[in-house]
Amino acid sequence: MCIRDRSTIEGYLVDAGSTLAEAIENSVIALYASAGATKGTATAGIDMALLGTLQKDAMEAKWRGNEASYLIVGPEGYYDLWNLAQLTQYSIEGGYQSMFRNGFIGNLGGFQVFKSNLIPAVAGSPAGEHCLAFQREAMGIAFVDMSTSGLPAGYGTGVQIQPMNKEDDNGNLIYSMRSIVGYSQTERGMSVSVDSIYGVGVVRSALLFDVLV
Repeated sequence: MCIRDRSTIEGYLVDAGSTLAEAIENSVIALYASAGATKGTATAGIDMALLGTLQKDAMEAKWRGNEASYLIVGPEGYYDLWNLAQLTQYSIEGGYQSMFRNGFIGNLGGFQVFKSNLIPAVAGSPAGEHCLAFQREAMGIAFVDMSTSGLPAGYGTGVQIQPMNKEDDNGNLIYSMRSIVGYSQTERGMSVSVDSIYGVGVVRSALLFDVLV
């Protein structure tokens, strides 16, 4: 992209960061295809019986009892959960009304529930969704340290490179991206690019279920 007002660079970086985050989320969700097991039936929906089955099967697959379990649902799965009579009754009578205020379901059936509009559809008609149930050790993601990567071809002198790395408490790299800002002779303005190099993969497939709904 080419810009002439340097004050807008920060806004472009925010947009670029969101685009990269969406690309990474897509890559992680696509790992459903490498899940250790498939649960549920497309278009059958999510109910308490399915949640119970997921918990039972997770125990049999030796999911760690002291680790959090997660369930990522798409629009259809979220709609099913929203309409669970048990959840509605609990939200009203139990006083936990966050779901009605902001749509956040939270913990349900032993899973921390999150929603994503990037959950892929099940091929066929009628179509369902490939939701994911997993524990953290099921998948891994690795980033190239962009502070040590060379400058891409096509940039001249006067280019500003700003790596943005995040490390954990042990100094391990958990995220890396960089911005490159330079003057474009072709466009006669400032050019801004943001890039990141990463890879995702399944580490322990037994800790990942492809949940059809």
